[in-house]
Amino acid sequence: MDDERNTTGSSTYHIDKLTETNYRSWAQQLRWILDERDLWELVEGKEVKPVPPQATTSTGESTSAVTTEMQRHQDELSAWLKKAKKARSIIGSSISASTMVYVEGIDNPAEMWRVLSERFNPITKTTLLQVIKQFMTIKMDEAVDTMEAHLQKVQRLKRRVEEQGEAISENIYNAILLSSVPETYHVAVSILESQEQLTPTIIINRLLEESRKLDDGMENSGGKSKTALFSNTKPRKSGKSVGNKSGIKGSKKGLHCEACNKDGHSEDSCWTLHPELKPKKGRKDGNKDAKIAMRAVTKSASTTTDDQQWYVDSGASDHFSPYKHLFETYETLAKPVEIETSKEGINGQGIGKGLITVEVIAGSKINVLSIEAVYAPDLDSNLLSTTTLLDKGFEVSMKPRIGAKILKNGVLIADTIREGKLFRLKTVQHSAAKAVTKCETPIEDINVWHGRLGHLGEQNIRKLQSMADGIRVNPKTTIGICEDCQSGRQCRHPNHEPSKHPANEILGRVFSDLCGPITPASIGGNNYALLFIDEKTGMAWIYGLKTKKSMEVLSKFKEFKENVELESGKKIKILRTDGGGEYEKHMENYL
Repeated sequence: MDDERNTTGSSTYHIDKLTETNYRSWAQQLRWILDERDLWELVEGKEVKPVPPQATTSTGESTSAVTTEMQRHQDELSAWLKKAKKARSIIGSSISASTMVYVEGIDNPAEMWRVLSERFNPITKTTLLQVIKQFMTIKMDEAVDTMEAHLQKVQRLKRRVEEQGEAISENIYNAILLSSVPETYHVAVSILESQEQLTPTIIINRLLEESRKLDDGMENSGGKSKTALFSNTKPRKSGKSVGNKSGIKGSKKGLHCEACNKDGHSEDSCWTLHPELKPKKGRKDGNKDAKIAMRAVTKSASTTTDDQQWYVDSGASDHFSPYKHLFETYETLAKPVEIETSKEGINGQGIGKGLITVEVIAGSKINVLSIEAVYAPDLDSNLLSTTTLLDKGFEVSMKPRIGAKILKNGVLIADTIREGKLFRLKTVQHSAAKAVTKCETPIEDINVWHGRLGHLGEQNIRKLQSMADGIRVNPKTTIGICEDCQSGRQCRHPNHEPSKHPANEILGRVFSDLCGPITPASIGGNNYALLFIDEKTGMAWIYGLKTKKSMEVLSKFKEFKENVELESGKKIKILRTDGGGEYEKHMENYL
């Protein structure tokens, strides 16, 4: 039912209703529908309401001719009203309840379209500058965007600029497309820049092709592993590994190895290609619950690692930690599990499991991760298993010149730092966290908190003490009489009487003043703002100035005077200013 409420259309078309965010797509689809039904010219305002014929007093014209003319007008008016009702019905039924307020009481479909266009797609200089700025500075974020999604953003921004009435040349569009991609595509960009005949279509197709090549290259490089240090085999009671002589089971069914031409396994797990994967004979201590930690090595007496360092391990079967004090919840395993490490002949044991909370940095934010880890005291560092992350719905993105990032549903969860051939989770320093925890908030006079909290009342300050951390108020102190609070609450009379003879017509009296300098300067490089206010209507006009010189003020005043006198048909009678230097010299001579 909710989907039906949010869509509209005839038995042929169903489009999303207009909301505060989808005007552009809504307007394009509705325009196509109206155009197909020969209603677009009426909505656009080109097909206007028929005007009745003028009455004539000529006695020579026959009554039948007048009757024919009136009948023709009635037929045209009836046809126009029929089309107007149909267009109004189509537009009105495609608007959501939240946006209906903008067209309530309007019956003319052309007026409805104009009002909605001005509300959701205003064509102003400010809007144009903002869209151009976004268009010129857009950059692709490889951690979030795909190349196809990025190019769609660029095309949408180009259309928005053109809708504002600004033409974008093909050369400028080509330059923005090439400059918006990251350094990963510098080879493709260089090749494109060297071509004589270059069009946006050629650039877009080449960038998409390059993106697919890079993605395929990453998949192929990660698809086959040159070395697989461990094999997590399932031993029989006699200690011998289960073979494939009795048939292929489970996920091995349908696999075929091209290297040895045997079924039941793929090339990356072939013992012929990778003899180190073959289980060693004579092992009688096999454990079906064996764990794997590719990077881990056992601790030595000189080993010193930070307990907040977590290394991303693509070969680890679980998350591991050798620091028992990090576990917020802990449960001892009924039977220890064996952990195979990357060091030949060196293994460890997992003797417990629990939950560890880690504060990680993601861009400019700090996120909190809850990690379910195995306690392995023989290891030398914390290990974060990528396999377990994938099983939990996370995504590990690894790209050249960017590194590894952990995401979930396209949102950045954690950054990493590269250390040699490894990636370490970017965590908040544990020492800083301890310092904050140990920092005890001192008890202070209530007047101190009264000033800090913007002269908040005594009762509310004491309430905050129980609602927020870091506020401790001496219960024996009171605010008493605060002179600033008394002064701020007192009413003051105006220092002048209102004008006894206000302006009784538009432009009868205009007030003007200059504001500035303004830092930073506007997009146009203006540092001052010149203000004009009409006393009768209260309307205000603002003009940007680069300097406060009288000549520049006079130039803007002439522009203002010409515009308002042309629009209103009135003349400026009185101009009132504060008599500043900017209104002297050229302004004074002109007035």
